[in-house]
Amino acid sequence: MVKRCRQNRGKVVPAGQAQGQRGTIFARFTPAVSPKASKAMRQTIRSWRLHLKTTLSLGEVAQQIRPTLRGWVQYYGHFNWSLLIRALRTVDEYLVRWAMGKFKGLRDRGRMARKWLMKLKAGNLICYLHGCPVRTGRQEPYEPRGSRTVL
Repeated sequence: MVKRCRQNRGKVVPAGQAQGQRGTIFARFTPAVSPKASKAMRQTIRSWRLHLKTTLSLGEVAQQIRPTLRGWVQYYGHFNWSLLIRALRTVDEYLVRWAMGKFKGLRDRGRMARKWLMKLKAGNLICYLHGCPVRTGRQEPYEPRGSRTVL
């Protein structure tokens, strides 16, 4: 079986199989970031040259890149997160390189710089940088303000 996909407004919709309620098998399409759009995102991230901006603080770097990243997350994030995260990994790579140039203790230590970035991710600072929605706790679907029911 040949897998086909269609492309629509920067989103690729790969064909797959799904089973209906009555057991019939049909072709389904799941929208995601197209390879062309992903390449354009990576080229844009490269053009920022974050690794050379060691005079800026992390907050200033975040302030520069946040609007673009937020737009990508809002536009492509509705569908297939895994393909979007692959494209945004380039930001992580450049932030590691930025940290290695910024902080003397991380200068020749790529592994330690990656651990530093992982600690930031654990503290949800990456969501602050990328502009992704922070999900805190379990929320009831019928309560938009995020309060929990006490049982």
